[in-house]
Amino acid sequence: MKSLLIVGALFLSLVVNAEIVTSTIDGIITCLPVEGQVIKKGNILVKYDEEGIDFDIEEKALEAKYAEKQVEDVKTDIVRCRKLVKSNAVSIADFEDVQVLYHNAVINLERIKLQLKKLNSDKGDYTIHAPYGCKVTKVIIVTNSGSELGDGILKVQRLDLEKSVN
Repeated sequence: MKSLLIVGALFLSLVVNAEIVTSTIDGIITCLPVEGQVIKKGNILVKYDEEGIDFDIEEKALEAKYAEKQVEDVKTDIVRCRKLVKSNAVSIADFEDVQVLYHNAVINLERIKLQLKKLNSDKGDYTIHAPYGCKVTKVIIVTNSGSELGDGILKVQRLDLEKSVN
């Protein structure tokens, strides 16, 4: 039994000591370390081209401004319709239609804001930081090439193994 535990411990330490860094997204890799390079905890291991997501964020921000303007315009229409209902110039059904338009415009604005928030959050996936100190033992993919989610990019050797085990 003790030898099995030792073998298991040796196997575990080998797995923990050498790891493959895999792609977190589909994209073009623009920055990679070189073999033998030591990377400190928190420093960049892999960086992807952010041009596409930057464009998407900018486009969604403009869409949000437009949606905000729509909400304000329909809100103005509600105030106007409310006055017209009181003077019997507009039916209650028409006023209710404007209220539905306002409700839909608010929902649309909230949806766009959530999408923008997600895009900004996803932008963090375009950089992979070292979770611990490591040494690059092999570069699997070349800079400025495409990778898909889960593709192997680098092999690294953990340098602070003693600290993490204890």
